Amino acid sequence: MNFTPVAYLVASFLFFIVLIFLGGMMIFKLKRRQIIRLGHEATGTILEIKEHWGRSGNKYFKLLIQYQTRAGQTVMFRHTTINKRETYQIGETVSFYYNPRHPEKYLFKNDKHGKSVMRFFCIMASLFIILAVCALFLLS
Repeated sequence: MNFTPVAYLVASFLFFIVLIFLGGMMIFKLKRRQIIRLGHEATGTILEIKEHWGRSGNKYFKLLIQYQTRAGQTVMFRHTTINKRETYQIGETVSFYYNPRHPEKYLFKNDKHGKSVMRFFCIMASLFIILAVCALFLLS
């Protein structure tokens, strides 16, 4: 089947977008693996929980967490979550990995957000692959 130049152009553009999504997914995954592989395990204490409302009306929480690095440095950071308020309590401990060079960079052990981001990248890449194939045939 002969495809028109416009079909090739549109399909190429859509495949390029797929490559961008796949590249973003790989970078995201590599950064997560790097924190787990090179990071140190730590346990922090939740000092504060603040409730916030997003522009679209969804509720989210900002947790203030404090922990000590292996070097003895006390670090505090804020973690934003959409989990239910009952999931976390002030004084509760949470486990995570942190980057020893940048102790404010962390990854929760039970990080469900990362899986959601990976699903998003996969769904979007699949969608653009389908659109590219459809464009080849529809614009021919």
